[in-house]
Amino acid sequence: MTYLQEAKRRQIKATWEGDYASFLKSCHLQMEIFVPKKEVEVARCLELVNRSNQYNISGKRYTRELLDAFLADSAVLAYGFRVRDQYGDYGIVGFVTMRKSENVLEIVDFVMSCRAMGRRIEFAALEFVEASTETPYGTVKSAWRRTGVSRPSPSSCRPPRSPRIFLR
Repeated sequence: MTYLQEAKRRQIKATWEGDYASFLKSCHLQMEIFVPKKEVEVARCLELVNRSNQYNISGKRYTRELLDAFLADSAVLAYGFRVRDQYGDYGIVGFVTMRKSENVLEIVDFVMSCRAMGRRIEFAALEFVEASTETPYGTVKSAWRRTGVSRPSPSSCRPPRSPRIFLR
């Protein structure tokens, strides 16, 4: 995403006569969900985990070696989120890791770039996590940790559609 693309978005938003939701709809946001396998994808996900504070539920930091070992674990699911709209490409703006156990899925990491915040992308990502866990997991849980001055807030996330996701 370039500054010119963001300036164009802000200019349109400033003159928008409808509500914010209709403005976002007019932008034709598209989110691609993928398993990070390419070097550039894994490197960007590592950067997100290590640099994101505003929306980082665990506050964990990884070395490349630790992340590679974690992603190689067969009990771990990992997804990246790439976003674009009619004004340009935001690139990879989110990353989630989950650990599977018998009938519980734990969200270990969930990070979003601040440049994607406020566009309801985090809600779409949470809906994907929820939808992808319909079976066979009975419960989805996650620990949430304050990460300094800039931190995610459980109140910044809408409640999931089902009561199966718990923030501890």
